[in-house]
Amino acid sequence: MSRILLLGAGRSASSLLHYLLHHAAPEGWQLTVADVNPDHLSATLAAHAAYARPWPSIFSKRLSCTSWSGRPIL
Repeated sequence: MSRILLLGAGRSASSLLHYLLHHAAPEGWQLTVADVNPDHLSATLAAHAAYARPWPSIFSKRLSCTSWSGRPIL
């Protein structure tokens, strides 16, 4: 299983995001998408909740530093 962190999900990253979502399940990838405003990602990632999730704003003071398993990253 590979873990992928995509930093920034603006218009220029939409093709990459769709590629990663399309291949995540068959390849066994877990995708985390971090963006300054992750609200626009909710609808896209909701359909792929088993292997993709949005990350809170990368500038948020409430940033959660946990891995997929729930253990702290730092």
